[in-house]
Amino acid sequence: MLKTELVRELRLPTASHPQHKAWLSAASGLVFINDHLHVVADDEHHLCSFVFDPSHAEHSDSPLQLLQLLPGELPQTPKQLKKAKPDLESLLLLPATTAAPHGTLLCLGSGGKTNRRRGLSLPLTAQGSVHTATVTQHDLTDLYEPLQQRFDDLNIEGAFITGSSLQLLQRGNKGDKARSACLCYDAGDFLAWLHGERHQIPALQHHIALDFGHIGEVPLCPTDATALPGGGWVATLVAEDTEDSYRDGNCVGSAVVFMDSDNQISALHRLEGNPKVEGVAMLPRHGSGLTLLLVTDADDRSRPSQLLRLNLT
Repeated sequence: MLKTELVRELRLPTASHPQHKAWLSAASGLVFINDHLHVVADDEHHLCSFVFDPSHAEHSDSPLQLLQLLPGELPQTPKQLKKAKPDLESLLLLPATTAAPHGTLLCLGSGGKTNRRRGLSLPLTAQGSVHTATVTQHDLTDLYEPLQQRFDDLNIEGAFITGSSLQLLQRGNKGDKARSACLCYDAGDFLAWLHGERHQIPALQHHIALDFGHIGEVPLCPTDATALPGGGWVATLVAEDTEDSYRDGNCVGSAVVFMDSDNQISALHRLEGNPKVEGVAMLPRHGSGLTLLLVTDADDRSRPSQLLRLNLT
């Protein structure tokens, strides 16, 4: 098993949250760009960003900044919150365009319910921070509806671009028909559709079933992923003891998995302590080693999410 290192808890500055929350508790997506970390949480209307210098990670205590992505406030009672939340589970970096020369962040809802079929895009500055005045909403209904026909329990929890391909990760669970999969689209077609330059939804090019094994009777299923140099990718995996994507369950194990450019497993490593990791980003390489940053979803609003570091040689 691999041991992760706690970098920090995702605690918020006093009075920065409209409901006076003191921390994020359900971090679910992570992007690192130009010494900035950006985090989405599945039970928030906000993006969380902060400065992160990999060469001085031990001093990573810069304040977290919140940017409101959607209007209004979410309910505070757990049952109402679960029903109303946008369930932003994926965060990925889109390539530069004329309108956004430094790239764009894209948040994606998980897709299982109508209010979870939104995308939100935010252009970046040259420094890697977010243009705070520009948030664009995208209706993903037409993209997700065909997937709803394919998966009884649709739950998109990871997304990344590698080469010319956009890949979405469907997270499975213990349910009889709830399987994990990698869904591949042409990235150019997807971006043209997202930006309104193409009316036809991008066609699903490949549907690859994913099987990462089980811990007891609970399957390991993907919760996030990021591209690696050379066409491969790395994903976080969690074995959550539940039979549907709506109800939380006990996390009985977690792992990271490395996939090659043919979407085949090249290595899988269990994580010591079974942290419920739901976001992953890769730091720039120095030498032959690889460093991943991970964020956790505590599944408990009384506990803060954590930023973890995983060093691999």
